[in-house]
Amino acid sequence: MRNILLIPVLLSLLCGCANHHTAVGRTDYLPTGTDLAVNLGVERYGDLCRLRDGLIAAGFRCGERAMSLNAAPILVLPEDFGKAQTLARKIIIRDSLTVRIWKSPGSAELEVWDHGRKSRDEEYKFY
Repeated sequence: MRNILLIPVLLSLLCGCANHHTAVGRTDYLPTGTDLAVNLGVERYGDLCRLRDGLIAAGFRCGERAMSLNAAPILVLPEDFGKAQTLARKIIIRDSLTVRIWKSPGSAELEVWDHGRKSRDEEYKFY
């Protein structure tokens, strides 16, 4: 019974990733990475992939780590956080993405962006 419940979740994750285009760069393992952005629920994972691909195409080293089945943060190098955050906001607006970005490294506060517009600030939570 438990495995039956996982099938729709896994299919949702696969569908979200299947719609994004692969960037020129690659997603790296970043042992010293800091959280930059996170999806707003599993149904918005494709938006996170598009943001990550845009950052990679601009030359940022990005990584991902799974926090739960519903959240997969983008990581960047700590020294790149400020520049990556500035570019992330531009990509979010340009591509009308729905994602959350951290206000500062190590912070629990995020900016919530809905279809390319900042809608609110919030503490980190699962969706």
